Amino acid sequence: VDSNIGINKVNFFATRSVSYTVDRTEDNELIAKVEINYNNPSNWGWPGGAYISYLRVYVPSGSELISEQGFLQKPGTATEYAGQAKEKTVFAGVVKVDIKSRQTVRLSYRLPVSLEGQEYRLTVQKQAGTPTLPGRPDYRGEAFTFSFSDEQNIYDGGAGDGTCAIDGSLLTCATDLSVDRIFTVAPRGI
Repeated sequence: VDSNIGINKVNFFATRSVSYTVDRTEDNELIAKVEINYNNPSNWGWPGGAYISYLRVYVPSGSELISEQGFLQKPGTATEYAGQAKEKTVFAGVVKVDIKSRQTVRLSYRLPVSLEGQEYRLTVQKQAGTPTLPGRPDYRGEAFTFSFSDEQNIYDGGAGDGTCAIDGSLLTCATDLSVDRIFTVAPRGI
C-alpha cells in the first residue's frame, strides 16, 4: 500500500512495477523477496513534484525481515489485525522518488511456513484507488511478476489473466494488478 504523503498530485505521473520471488532453501525455509520499482517522470510545480510515499507491505503473520533497501530510514515492523484470522505482519517506511528519477525498494524476508509437498498460495491485492487511468493506452495497472524457485520439485501454477512459464524448477508469471491476483503453486501430482 502506497500513501502519498507529499502535498501534490504526483500519483498521476508516477508508475510502479512489482516483482515477487520465493525461493525454498535446502533447510526447507521459504525466503520471499519483493522489489518495487518506482518511476517519477514529473516536473517541479503543481501537480507534480517529488513522490513521497509511506509504503506498507503486508506479509503473513510471523514473517521475519532479513534485509531492506530503498527506504529513507529502516522500515518498522508491526502486527495488524492482531488475534484475528487475517492477522498480518507489516513492514513500513517512507520512500522518496525525486522528480525525473527512479527508486527501487527491496525487501527480503523469511516466511513462517514450509511447503513439504503442499501448495503455496499468494494473494496480491490491487490497491484501492488505483484504477486503470484513461488517456494512458499502455497502462493496464501496475506490472507484476511472480517467480517461484525450488530445486527439489517442479511446480505447476499460475494466476488468472497472466502468462506463466515453467523452466526446470522455476515458475514465472507476468500479469498486472488491475484486479486482485491469486497465485497457487503446487508440486506436480498434487
